Amino acid sequence: MTVDPDADTSSHMSPKVEGIITPLGASAGSDGKSWSLGFRLNPWRVKSGEIVLTDLCIQIPMDKDEASAAMSDWPGGDVVRLQLCEEPLQPREGYPWWFAHGSLPLDRIEPDSEIGAIIVERAKTRACDDPELGRLTLDRRFDSYATQRQANGLDYELSVETRDPEDDVEVARAIRDASRHVMSFERNLPAISDAIADEMLDDYNETWREEGPPISRTAFMKNVRLSSFVVCLEGAVAYFDDNDLFAGHAIEVRLSPDGEVEQISLAG
Repeated sequence: MTVDPDADTSSHMSPKVEGIITPLGASAGSDGKSWSLGFRLNPWRVKSGEIVLTDLCIQIPMDKDEASAAMSDWPGGDVVRLQLCEEPLQPREGYPWWFAHGSLPLDRIEPDSEIGAIIVERAKTRACDDPELGRLTLDRRFDSYATQRQANGLDYELSVETRDPEDDVEVARAIRDASRHVMSFERNLPAISDAIADEMLDDYNETWREEGPPISRTAFMKNVRLSSFVVCLEGAVAYFDDNDLFAGHAIEVRLSPDGEVEQISLAG
C-alpha cells in the first residue's frame, strides 16, 4: 500500500471508523526501519455517518513481526471498528482511495442492517465469460476478476483489475482487453524468464546461496515457476515461485502497458 509522502496527518480530530476489513500486511516506512500494519475498509463510515464505497486504506504503526502476526487474526470479511488518528484524507490524483492512520485496539463488531445488506449482496457470485480466458469470477477482496488459467502448458492464477466490478459493460471491456495482454504475456514468457535470470542469478549466487557451489543458469530457471499474473488498470504484474531460493520471497516482474519488463524484484 503506497502512502502519499506529502499527506498532512497533523489534524487533532480522532474519529472512530467501522467497516469491512481486507488485510494487506506489514509495510515498511520510507526510512526502511519503521513498519506499519496495513489494511483497507470497504464499505466504511465514520461512526454513525454515511456509508462510503471507496477504499479507506489505514496504517497502524507497529513492529514488523507484530504487524505480520496481527494479519493472521484478520482473514478479511469481518466488520471492525477502530480509532483514527485524524480525519480520513480524501482521494486525489494518483491516490484513488481515502487514507488515515489508526490505532489499536481493532475490534470486531456485528454489522448493522445497512452494512449487513452490503454483505448479503457481495455474497452473490458475479462472473464474466471470455472466449479466450474462460470464466472469471469476482474476488471482492481486491475488486478483480480471477480464474485458475491452465493453457499452453501453464497453470497459474490470473486476475484482472476493473474500474468498477459491478458495471457489466466495464467488466466485459476490461476482460476483453486483458485477454490480449495475457496472450502476449504467454508468448513472451521465455524472454521474461531470461530477464529474470539476467537480473537475479548473480544475486542468488553471491548473496542468498547459503552452501554448495554456485548454480548454473539452467538450474536456477528450473526452480522458477509462474504462479500468478495480474492485469492492472495500467500494465501488469507477474509473480514467480522460486522453490525457496530467496527464503520464501516471490519474484515480482512489473510490465508496462506494452508488455515490456519494467522492474524485477523480490516480493513478500
